[in-house]
Amino acid sequence: NALLRLGITVITVGNQTFRDRSEFKRVGATVARLLGTRIRPRGEHYDRRQIELRKRLSSQPIWESARYSE
Repeated sequence: NALLRLGITVITVGNQTFRDRSEFKRVGATVARLLGTRIRPRGEHYDRRQIELRKRLSSQPIWESARYSE
């Protein structure tokens, strides 16, 4: 509730949603909508990159993965 009062939206993703590819895409669409952008699948490698993203997110805490995006 404190985050909501600050204008921060929290999206919780459970294991089942995370593992289900279509549910994971739905969460991504929700995040994109909240950010005011669209997901634009491009190229033949889009699906593979989504799989890699899910593997990366599940293998380490989110604060650790932030180091790689800098």
